[in-house]
Amino acid sequence: MSEQTDYNRPILSVDVNDALEAFDSFNKARKLFFWVFLLIPMVLLQVSFWAIHCEWVTTGSSVDQTQMVSESKKTIPVPEPTPISSAHQTPVKDPVEETTTAPEPETEVTDTPEMPAALASQIVTDERLEPGLNMNDCVKIVMKVSNYSLVFASVVYCLILLMGMKLALTGQMGSLTDLTKAFFLSLILVVLIVPWLEAFSRQFSVALFSYKEIITQCRLIKETNDWWDNLLYYGRFIVLWFLALLVLILAHWRSGRAAKRIKRRLTSIITTPISIESLSPRPAQ
Repeated sequence: MSEQTDYNRPILSVDVNDALEAFDSFNKARKLFFWVFLLIPMVLLQVSFWAIHCEWVTTGSSVDQTQMVSESKKTIPVPEPTPISSAHQTPVKDPVEETTTAPEPETEVTDTPEMPAALASQIVTDERLEPGLNMNDCVKIVMKVSNYSLVFASVVYCLILLMGMKLALTGQMGSLTDLTKAFFLSLILVVLIVPWLEAFSRQFSVALFSYKEIITQCRLIKETNDWWDNLLYYGRFIVLWFLALLVLILAHWRSGRAAKRIKRRLTSIITTPISIESLSPRPAQ
């Protein structure tokens, strides 16, 4: 008579306490990388885009304007009088009373009546922020740190979900469907964030963008004012970013759903006593 094992009961290939500790580490790392290294940098990146687009900060064009004004404030030399030849000189009646007049020194012209009032006010604000970091430099630093953090954290987040899927498969904890979907969503997130397309062609872009790219595209749409350029502009800096954020939220939601089920199952196994008879194989009927 052949013996048949009941596959409905939980068969744990690892210790329950070890599985619970490994699961807690997985859950903490998943939440940490989602909130600190992924979600917050993505929000800061989009805020920086709107700050440049709406001209809340002074962009690189203000630097050119200050250089133009500084050049206009330079001294304008007054040309020296040309000497008159002796043939055209008029005779002087009294040579004793003749006085030599020295040429006038160079005058410094500081008045710029052609400078508009808006430019003058902008120069004043730039001079106030000159000793330290201005808002423009802060936006550059925030965007650079956010880009580096997103590229690094997206890959690590994908590996964390892979480790959670292997942990659930090894310990037979269940919820493999949600973990597998979350892992594949994290792979899509890596494709949308990591700038791997630049190795093949720069015509295709990812969800990340730099400060110079925003400045160039913003000037282009303001000069052309074409609907197709506006569509590509907002699709590049808003739609791709929103798509990456949506994939990130779905991956975190799927993994969180699986984490709740695994934790519920592990706690029920720990609290429920298992008898020796339930672990022994049941004979076939």
